[in-house]
Amino acid sequence: FTLAELLIVVAIIAVLTAIAVPLFVGALNKAEDSVENANIRAVRGEAVAEILLADKPTEAATKDAKKGAYTGVEITTSKYEWQLVGPWYAKGTVNASGEVTSVEISLDADTVGWATSDSCVKSGDTYTVTVKIVKLTVDIKDKN
Repeated sequence: FTLAELLIVVAIIAVLTAIAVPLFVGALNKAEDSVENANIRAVRGEAVAEILLADKPTEAATKDAKKGAYTGVEITTSKYEWQLVGPWYAKGTVNASGEVTSVEISLDADTVGWATSDSCVKSGDTYTVTVKIVKLTVDIKDKN
């Protein structure tokens, strides 16, 4: 090969690299966003399940440290639906496999120092996720 041919090959490789690298970085960022959204949904699902499966709706919340009692849950019922009005704040840990390894629920995010909106923070191989659940509505309409 001549020097001119080698320079052309190097130039072509440089152009292809300049095109491919930003696309690859964009795809990685989009994948990370998808993982964070999936983790937020997983923790929200676990928290909702704990809240709905508790013997009493307030048992799904941690005790208020200052008052020593459960506070803030309002239960409203009507002929067609049952509502639990929080808000609840849930903090969970998700491992690298996407499994929720722990979920804690509180009625007061300030007391426990959690974020008051949905967030997902990666540290090592695990994600720490916080979510806010405002209201749960269970439809109890008669389907007959």
